[in-house]
Amino acid sequence: MFLILGASGNLSHALQKIFPKSETVILNSVDIASWIEPGGALAAKTFLANLNVQPKGIFNAAGIINPQASLDQLNMVNFVLPCNLLEASNELEIPLYTFGSIMERDDYCRASNNYLVSKRNFKHFIDDLDIEQKISHLHFLVHTWYGVNKLPEHMFLGQIVRSLREKKIFNMTSGTQMREYHHIQDDMKVVLDLINRREQGTIELNHGMPIELRGLANAIFTNFNCLELLNVDLNISSADESRSNFYKDAYVNPGYDYRDQIEGVTEYVRELLL
Repeated sequence: MFLILGASGNLSHALQKIFPKSETVILNSVDIASWIEPGGALAAKTFLANLNVQPKGIFNAAGIINPQASLDQLNMVNFVLPCNLLEASNELEIPLYTFGSIMERDDYCRASNNYLVSKRNFKHFIDDLDIEQKISHLHFLVHTWYGVNKLPEHMFLGQIVRSLREKKIFNMTSGTQMREYHHIQDDMKVVLDLINRREQGTIELNHGMPIELRGLANAIFTNFNCLELLNVDLNISSADESRSNFYKDAYVNPGYDYRDQIEGVTEYVRELLL
């Protein structure tokens, strides 16, 4: 069986779809609360060691993604928890699978975003470890997901859905920043394959087709015959955003099928508006 940490988030729901219910045990925030406190690694190790059946692997699907949360809170869940998990799982030789943001690749990209600060803290931590301290650890760097169970309102697509639903103007910056949009279940298929191949280290999940946000927004609003709601201010642009250079020479995972992101995102938005 596999342990999945986090019961209600989008990642947890997506993972639960790729495994039979009989093959997973889901731990909620109450179950793992002591793993974030001082001595958390020992608490996690004790829990894992006392299980009747040793897990085939542990998925850390617990996390806070809202950048408006306090940095202390973000660090506790996005940094301290996976650090403790890694120490405990490594000692027990249980594979651990963690998930980070593709933005972890570049410390200067969106450097003021506290969510990314907390995620980069863990990335720096594992990068500095000796190999014997992370023997069975696989860290996935993922792009922006759609097709999720709950679309966060603070994210780009969440704001677009709200604009379309309320028929209100959607104001955005120049939109020259680029993103790869992945259907979350497409990524889960890749994750499962890489796990079955017993990959280790840090792996980026890239399909290699980044798009500008203004292009995506234009396609969505045009599809809904609401282009008049889109207001792009070409004079507002952030210097620390991900543009073409960020994606240059990125490794594209071969042999995997990803659905068209503009068609896929538009259909997902349509489903949300029903």
